[in-house]
Amino acid sequence: MREGGIQQSYRVQISFFAAISFFVALVFGVDAAFARTNISASSVNITEDTVWTLDNSPYVISDHALLDVNATLTIEPGVVIKFIPNHYLRRYNGIKVSVGGKIIAQGTEENPIIFTSYYDDEYGGDTNGDGNASLASAGDWRGIIFDADESELSHVKILYAANIYESYGAIEAKNGSSLSVSNSVIQYCKGSCIRLNEPTSARFFDSIISDSADFGVYSTVSGSAPSFSGITIQNCASGIATLSAGNTVVFSNMSLLGNKNIINFTGSVISLDSVWPKIGDSAYILRNDIEISSDATLTIEPGVVVKGEYGEYPDSRLEIYGRLIARGTGDNPIIFTSFSDDSVAGDSNADAGATSPDQDDWGGLYFENSSGSILENVVARYGGRYLDDFSGVMYGTTNYNMIHLKNSSLSVATSTIGIAKTAIYLEGASQLTMSGSVVASTTTGILSSSSLGSSVSGSVFANNSQAAISNSGAQIIARNNWWQDNAGPYHADNVDGAGQAVVGDVVFDPWTGKAPDRVPV
Repeated sequence: MREGGIQQSYRVQISFFAAISFFVALVFGVDAAFARTNISASSVNITEDTVWTLDNSPYVISDHALLDVNATLTIEPGVVIKFIPNHYLRRYNGIKVSVGGKIIAQGTEENPIIFTSYYDDEYGGDTNGDGNASLASAGDWRGIIFDADESELSHVKILYAANIYESYGAIEAKNGSSLSVSNSVIQYCKGSCIRLNEPTSARFFDSIISDSADFGVYSTVSGSAPSFSGITIQNCASGIATLSAGNTVVFSNMSLLGNKNIINFTGSVISLDSVWPKIGDSAYILRNDIEISSDATLTIEPGVVVKGEYGEYPDSRLEIYGRLIARGTGDNPIIFTSFSDDSVAGDSNADAGATSPDQDDWGGLYFENSSGSILENVVARYGGRYLDDFSGVMYGTTNYNMIHLKNSSLSVATSTIGIAKTAIYLEGASQLTMSGSVVASTTTGILSSSSLGSSVSGSVFANNSQAAISNSGAQIIARNNWWQDNAGPYHADNVDGAGQAVVGDVVFDPWTGKAPDRVPV
């Protein structure tokens, strides 16, 4: 093991400025710190176990390259590492921990280990000797790449990294990295502070991710299980995170402060069993179609808000060819709504209330050849508009259904569906089982041409302007529902009914004589 940070491939240097400072100190008694270790990233590889010591701190990394770590690099508490940028040529450096290498950086609360910009005078002093002529800024260096390693960082600060021209995060974990980060701060990032690429089992504990000009976390993971626990994400301009649509990252005990509280997606196909977790009060944003493939199940946790963005083409919707399990609770329902809906998860489109949600704002939920999906304690609203298959002259099909079933089965319980032209549309061989729910504020509540029968019970139909149920397919059993009037629904077999209209082969008798204690949308 090499000590003092000196290996054959680099040496301790005293800069001209430091030498002058030393001379001044000798002659005039001025306390001038001067020691530093200069490392050329383009000519150095750490191939032997090495220690960077406090005595040789700060370590200054130069050149447009990544310092390769192919052995164990141990960094003592209190050590400062600084990176010299070349903004004029947009050349930036950083560290890459490759196969066989790892960083053991275990600072203390009193003496954290610092990775920062060359221009950061707060740590390690005025290393470039220009007084206050230069200041550190986000993106002054690339960051640290952890590649198939087992590094451990504790009580570390990583500052002013994640240069967007290099497309790295301040921390990037990939290729099986099992990086562990605890009690640390990742701050002042020009790009995302944390970047995770499949596969990785990186773990982040009790740390702060702060002040990113982009997202706090950017992940393409959809199979392995990295985790975040006890993490505070704050002041991230673009949003909390960008996650794979087929996310398998685990989040728990998260704290969100002062962010744009949105979560974006990378990719559009969920091909493995995946989870969309609740991360504070943030909303998942659908900017285009997200597809759940036939062999996959997407589980959405209680309290999650999903917002669909309006687009000219294509519109955004969730397409389920596998299974969707969305089980909320009474206190924490799962909400599918418009990007313009500021009543939940805040002002996601950041327009200060200039736009209001309306029916057909997004494409809704589309099920095809799907079975076993469950919506429980769910609110689904403002959806339905979907323009399909543009030929260059016109759109092939225009749909206006909040929930659309095609050759699919769906169970809906204690949920509220509305503010759409059609709440639920069934075609082909589709089957709906609904109980204890509300269908309200639509043109038609349930529209069916399905060859299979469906059942609806213990539910409320209100403020549906044309019909609560319109059926041209197999019989629908709809007993013990409230039709907005004690006389029951209006139907050819109940012409005295003053409630919501029912059309076609629907069994609605008996009906509930008064409204249950549920408030329609």
